[in-house]
Amino acid sequence: MRFAFRRTRDRPRDTLAPVLHDVRAVVFDTDGVITDSAKVHAAAWKVAFDGFLRAHPPEDPDRRRPFDEQDDYLRHVDGKSRLDGAEAFLTARGIEASAETVRAVAADKERLFTERLREHGVEAYPGTVRLVRALRAAGV
Repeated sequence: MRFAFRRTRDRPRDTLAPVLHDVRAVVFDTDGVITDSAKVHAAAWKVAFDGFLRAHPPEDPDRRRPFDEQDDYLRHVDGKSRLDGAEAFLTARGIEASAETVRAVAADKERLFTERLREHGVEAYPGTVRLVRALRAAGV
């Protein structure tokens, strides 16, 4: 999502930090910048990976543990594309997954993520909301 607000000459700019006074437009990446979507992503990954692990348990019992929404999320999927994240986690659990399997797990995660967004929404970071409001009030 992109936010672009036109600057008007009649709006006060003194509420912004001096470095922002000459800014005419701002573009934000909403995922993790405006909204706290990491929790929703981690929860969707957990359901997708745990379902996969139940259906295809690794041979090594130590690698059968459920997906951890903090440790495994940060270690294997955060900041990566869905496909790279799915492959990284499965590889870490000793699963040699085909490209088709990786795509299927990643697609399942995306379906779950989208469902959760539709049903529950996602919280916006209060500081970012204040920034967007200040930028808009200043005509940015």
